[in-house]
Amino acid sequence: MLTDLVQIRQLGLEKVNENIEFHRHLAASKEGFRPIENLTGEFAQQMNCVSCGNCCRWATPPASGREIAAIAKYFGMTAREVREKYTWPDDERPGRRKLRSNKDGCVFLSGTLCLVYPARPHGCHAFPPIRKLKKSFVREFCRWASLCPIVYNAIETCKERLEYRG
Repeated sequence: MLTDLVQIRQLGLEKVNENIEFHRHLAASKEGFRPIENLTGEFAQQMNCVSCGNCCRWATPPASGREIAAIAKYFGMTAREVREKYTWPDDERPGRRKLRSNKDGCVFLSGTLCLVYPARPHGCHAFPPIRKLKKSFVREFCRWASLCPIVYNAIETCKERLEYRG
């Protein structure tokens, strides 16, 4: 299993188009996304996400009002304080908020650990997706190959086992 984040970043970026084509290949196959789901689960068991934290360096997950309230409760703050201090408007989703980030990633990332892990937003909690992948999400999942060792290894192993030659 490849775990070097620099190599994964380089190889994943080189394979973006290939991975999107692989997504189409899986979508058209009779097994669908089951092989990649199974492999993602296998690799997730082999690697501890908190030893990496790379997704937290690059992602800016949305934060709903309920999620902001959970973070506020965790910190003993008001939802308004958390909204103002730790979130900003989501330009892609008017009226919604997302977690702030800085040069090191998510504002709650400390090294590879999440400071609000028990109260983290759903988007953080659900990544990497190791259960049934929604068809609409698989394309985005393939784009994460350059950032997540679990996703990268699952996709590459799946291509190898299916003898995919994109």
